[in-house]
Amino acid sequence: MNNQLKKITIFFVISLLILSSVIFILESSHSFFESTNAIKTFCINSQQNVEKCIQIYSPVCGWSDSKKIQCLKYPCAETFSNNCFACSDEKVEFWTEGECPK
Repeated sequence: MNNQLKKITIFFVISLLILSSVIFILESSHSFFESTNAIKTFCINSQQNVEKCIQIYSPVCGWSDSKKIQCLKYPCAETFSNNCFACSDEKVEFWTEGECPK
């Protein structure tokens, strides 16, 4: 019986840690968009099928499509040299101005 109680306690603690991590990640993402007033610009089909992009450095943060990518840590994003390169990446759903948060 004592061994069973230990297993249940360990399972409960691990579950609580996972839940806390998920809540932290979601809150961090929400806080970023509120604190920076970041405007989400969603990629459209014509931007996603581009073969070549202009070589101008105007950094944007390309945020992954949560339906295609399952993130394990925040941010679920990558800095691109401009919005053309961001939207040409099939994983990107939308972009925000500037480099990604760390």
